[in-house]
Amino acid sequence: MIGQELVLRVKDYLERKEKKYYPNSIEYVTLRSIKQRDGSFKKMHLVSYMVSISSQQYGGDAFYTVAFDEKTLKMEFILGPQSLEVIEE
Repeated sequence: MIGQELVLRVKDYLERKEKKYYPNSIEYVTLRSIKQRDGSFKKMHLVSYMVSISSQQYGGDAFYTVAFDEKTLKMEFILGPQSLEVIEE
C-alpha cells in the first residue's frame, strides 16, 4: 500500500537526518488538496509523526506533517507547529 511505503520513507528520512521522533508515531493520514505558497491547490499525501519539543511536564509534544506529491510521491515539505522545512532532495 502507498501509505506503508510513505511511512517507511519518512522513517528513513528522519533517521538519515538524525531527527528525533517518537518510535511508532509515524502514520499515514490522508490524501487531500493542500494550499501551496503561491495560492494554488495541489493534491498531497500526508504522513504525521510526533516529537518531544520540551522537557516540561505538560505540553512538550508536537505533531509534524510530511507532505508528498500525489503523482510523483516526492517528499516536498515538513510542517511543524512553528516551522516549515522545504525538502530539496
